[in-house]
Amino acid sequence: MSNNFNFFKAALKNYKTSGTLVPSSKFLANRMLAQVDLSKAKVIVELGPGNGAITKKILEKITPSTTLICFEINTVFLKELEKNTAQSANSEKCFS
Repeated sequence: MSNNFNFFKAALKNYKTSGTLVPSSKFLANRMLAQVDLSKAKVIVELGPGNGAITKKILEKITPSTTLICFEINTVFLKELEKNTAQSANSEKCFS
């Protein structure tokens, strides 16, 4: 899933469970989390992380002691999420 069109196809195929037809951008992730202080969070739950644009930003902001639990039911999105967060120091905390 290397581009927005592939994301769109996967979302359209599973339209009843997809929250959007286009992936979130880095800009959106930065804006959404700019004012959020995650330094004291112990557990964060993300529902429907999609391809991981926001997840990656969360992983950048959390401490090693924070647990991030992501629930993604779309297997195409899950594979992309795993690929997109593999480089993060906290990526093992992303999957349940």
